Amino acid sequence: LQACWKLGRSYGIANVAVQRSAKHVGSVRGLLWAQIVGALAVAALLPLDARVAAPTPLDALWVLIAGLAGLLAYLCLFYAFEHGRLTVAVPIMSSWALLSSALSLVIFHEPVRVMHLVGAAGVVAGAVIVARFASATSAASTAQRGSPRWLLASFGAAIGFGVLIPVIGLLAPVTGRLGAIPVAYGADIALGLPLVLRFRVSLAPPRGRAW
Repeated sequence: LQACWKLGRSYGIANVAVQRSAKHVGSVRGLLWAQIVGALAVAALLPLDARVAAPTPLDALWVLIAGLAGLLAYLCLFYAFEHGRLTVAVPIMSSWALLSSALSLVIFHEPVRVMHLVGAAGVVAGAVIVARFASATSAASTAQRGSPRWLLASFGAAIGFGVLIPVIGLLAPVTGRLGAIPVAYGADIALGLPLVLRFRVSLAPPRGRAW
C-alpha cells in the first residue's frame, strides 16, 4: 500500500512531459515511443535486478492482464492529456491509487492503517469534486458535442493503472522489480499494434523538439 501512495506522488514531471509529447505527435505515437525509450532505459539496469522465482504458466496470464491494463491506462492518459486540461485530468487519474490499494489488500493481504483510509477518502473526494467542476464548466459545450471524451479517458486511465500496479507486483518475483516494466510495456505494445495497423495510425519516430 505504501508503494501505491509513493508512486502516486512521482508523476508530476512525467504528466507535463506526456501532455507535451501527446500534443506534438499525437496520443498513440507519443505513447509508443515513450514506452520504447522507457524500456531501453530500464534494460540497461536489468543486470542489477533480482529475480527470486521461476516463471510458471500462470505468469503468462498476469503478463496478458498487465498488457491489457497498461494499454487502457496509457492510451487513456495520453488521450486525456492531449485533449483535456491537466489540472482536471490529473486528480481524476490519481484515484488509481485507491483501486490499486484495494487490489493489494486482496492479492497481498496488506494491513490497512488509518492514514491509508484518510488518504483514500481524500483521493475520492478530490476526484469527485474535480469531475463535477469539469462537468459544470463544460456544460455548454457538452450540450452541443456530447460528453467530453478526455474526461472519460481520465477515469479509464485510473482504472488501468489501478489494475496494472498490483499485477506488476505479482510479476516482480519472476521478472525483477525493474524487469516488470519492459515486460508490461512489451505486452501492451504487442496488443496495441494490430489496432494501430488496422486504423493506419502513423508510428514514425518524433522529430526535433518532440523528443
